[in-house]
This record gives sequence, C-alpha cells and structure tokens, in this order.
Amino acid sequence: CDMVVVFARWMYELSSGAYAVSSVHLSRYEVSLFFFFNDTATTEIYTLSLHAALPISGQFNLPHGIVVDRSGRVFVADRENSRIQIFSSDGELLNIWDWVNRPCDLLLDQPENLYIAELGWSFVPSPKIHFKLMQMPPIGHDPVARVTVCDLDGNVQSRFGGSNPILPGNFVSSHGIWADSRGDIYVGEVVKTSGAIELFAPLTPHSFQKFIRAK
Repeated sequence: CDMVVVFARWMYELSSGAYAVSSVHLSRYEVSLFFFFNDTATTEIYTLSLHAALPISGQFNLPHGIVVDRSGRVFVADRENSRIQIFSSDGELLNIWDWVNRPCDLLLDQPENLYIAELGWSFVPSPKIHFKLMQMPPIGHDPVARVTVCDLDGNVQSRFGGSNPILPGNFVSSHGIWADSRGDIYVGEVVKTSGAIELFAPLTPHSFQKFIRAK
C-alpha cells in the first residue's frame, strides 16, 4: 500500500508569508517529514525528509514541537533523534543542539526564553510499528524526564526534574508545556501510554503540574 497520512502537529506563520509545519508523515517507508509551504497550502517550498537508521543532519525522526523566533529562525524538536535542529526561514540548517533528552514540546515566551519539555527515558519506550523510538539515552545524557529553560543560543538558564518520577516536581514523561502571562509554567505528562499508571499502582502518577515563577 502506498497510502500516505500526514498529521500536522504545530504550525507557525513566518514573516515571509510561508508556514513552518511540524508533522508526522506515515507510510510504508516510515518517513518523518518537516516542510514549508506557502499560504495557498498547495506549493511545497522546502522539504526535509527520509527517516534514517542513524541521525542525519537536516532530517528527522518524529518532529514533535516547533517554535519560530522574531528573527525567523525555526526550532524543531527532533524527538527520537534526541536533538533540536535550528533552521532559517528558507530551510537552511543553522545549528543542532544534541544535549537535550528526547525533546517533546517547545515554548517561546515574550522575552524569547525557550522552554523545552524533555521526555527522557524514565520509561523505556516500547517498539512501535511506524516509529523507530530511541530505546536508551546517548552516551553522556542524563536519562531523566525534565524541563529546561535556555536562551536562543542554547545557554541553560534553569532546569528541573529528578530521578524519582512519582515525586511532585519530577516528571513521568514531560510531553507538553506552556506558560501564562505571569511566567508560571504548566507541564502535561503522558501517564497511560508510558505505563506509569500500572507501574505505580496503587499510587496515582501526576499527569499535569503547575510551577509558579519565583519572584
């Protein structure tokens, strides 16, 4: 079967009038796809594709989050390659951050602090039909799920999340992140498909946490 299904996860409009889309592209070739297209949604401008067994610069294995800064740079959470790739608004690869732990969601606040929800390896992902999930952390990576706040050059400003995922303030699997106008942070977690509900029973693992910005 050659049928292709594209799930668009996040979309950002660029200053050029094009759009940046983080998506999952499923076919018999198990391809993850990230692309730009114009406002008619018909003409593809730039395509980066071809899921590979080994991470290749400019290609993706489950692109899971995307933000665009004021200068037009596009930050993509390349989750199952455990890295963030940074592109110009024309699709040119500018930089790769490989120090993150399976980045799952990105948030850019008004002062342009970048918040990264990192899934980590607190729970080893089970094999999937359509995705080649990273079963263990790269050498030198802390396996914990966490949240990192950094500037747009990748300088870490804050980081939290510890090794015991059931404790408040730590994470089972930090999957989604947002912040309000006060700077308080909200983190959603995956507790069902990760197996945390069964593992921690009769305890109930947290699936949503709020962190209040210190004065």
